[in-house]
Amino acid sequence: MTEPRTGLVCSNIKRATKIKKLLKHEQATDFLFDCRDKTNVFDHLKEYEIDVLVIDCKDALAMGNKLRDLSNCHSRIVLVYNDQDKEAPIPKCFLMFSVIAMSDSDQELGLAIEVATKGAHFFSSRLSNSFKAARRFLSAPYEKEISLIQIEVINAYLEGGSLVEMANKVSVSEITFKKQLQRIRSKLKLQSNNEIIDFLRKAHWCNFESGKVMWF
Repeated sequence: MTEPRTGLVCSNIKRATKIKKLLKHEQATDFLFDCRDKTNVFDHLKEYEIDVLVIDCKDALAMGNKLRDLSNCHSRIVLVYNDQDKEAPIPKCFLMFSVIAMSDSDQELGLAIEVATKGAHFFSSRLSNSFKAARRFLSAPYEKEISLIQIEVINAYLEGGSLVEMANKVSVSEITFKKQLQRIRSKLKLQSNNEIIDFLRKAHWCNFESGKVMWF
């Protein structure tokens, strides 16, 4: 049986070393490239024909919309999530890929790659609660630098209500809620709160079913 051809995208040296070691262990895969700069991944894919692309979750997050472009040209992707980093967001859109926990990579990376080569998806059971807890991170595109609290403020604003009611939904004071709206307008280059909803619709940030802001 031919070993699956793999490539790696990971800018973190420590994590990249561990993942690469697993990919090369006893020729578990035919390891073809190690890409430390995510901006070069498309060049590597032109040069090498691979079966599965392994990406560190933080690099996937930093790609923003380019991750969607990447998945269009190469759909067999395994994401490795650093489950020790409790603050790292896990967007719901990552469910379209195979996702494993770094803590379980010794046991699960090979299995996830095998599943991905067959066109299926593998999802680490360790991360199920992380995805549930990370619903608050269904956020705007990464490059806008919208923070966690600002996502919650936007979603509370979309739900409507009085200032007191909206502030209570995110457990902040009315003054803080107004300040966060002001910061959001500044980041989105908007003049008034009334422009927020139109901006979200035009930018397609909103999930049509839930009405909430989503990652991309």
